[in-house]
Amino acid sequence: REGSLLRHLHLPSEWKGDFQFDQFLRRYNEMLVNRGVISCVKCSTHVPPQDGSWINFSGWGDQNYTCYDCLQHYCYTCTRPADYGDTFMMTILCYCELCDKRFCPDCKKSTMCSCCEKAFCGDCRDFIDCQSGADCNAEICDQCVDEADAYERCCKCDRHFCRGCSYHLLTYCGNCQKSFCYDCRQEEEDPIM
Repeated sequence: REGSLLRHLHLPSEWKGDFQFDQFLRRYNEMLVNRGVISCVKCSTHVPPQDGSWINFSGWGDQNYTCYDCLQHYCYTCTRPADYGDTFMMTILCYCELCDKRFCPDCKKSTMCSCCEKAFCGDCRDFIDCQSGADCNAEICDQCVDEADAYERCCKCDRHFCRGCSYHLLTYCGNCQKSFCYDCRQEEEDPIM
C-alpha cells in the first residue's frame, strides 16, 4: 500500500514454489517499484534497471540491490574497492551462499573462497589465508580446509594452498597419492646432518 515503511524482507527458502508465496512476492515487488526512483549509493544509477526486478524470482525470492544489514541500495555493475583484498572481481553486494543474503563491504566482509569459488559472509564461514608464503592474497573457507584433498594440502607440513598456488608449489605422488610442498621436498632431498 502507498506510504508503507516496509523496505526489506528475508523469507524462508522453504516457501519457494508456493503459489500464494509467489503472488505475495509479486505484490511486494510492485510496492517497491511504485516507491519511485531509487539510485545506487555509489554511482547514482537507478536500481533496479528498467528490465530488472527488486525480487529475484528465479531464485527463491531474495531481494536484489539491497544490503541486508544497512538497507542501502547498490547496482550490480559497481565493484568493490581494489584495496578490499579480493582475489576475484566482485560487485559491491556480495551474496553469501549459505544464508542467502547480500552484504556491502561496510556492513560485513564477504569473501570468495579461492578453492570452491563460492562467496560466504564472515558469520557463515571462517577463512584462512593461502599458506604458500608467496605474494598470494587468496583465502580458503573452513569447509575447503576440512575437505582438502591431496592436491591442495601438503601431507607432511599440513599447509593449505589455494588452487593457483597448489599447481605451482605442490607435487603430487601417484604412488602414495599424497602431495608435498616445495619446502618439504627440499628437506627430503637435502636432509640436515
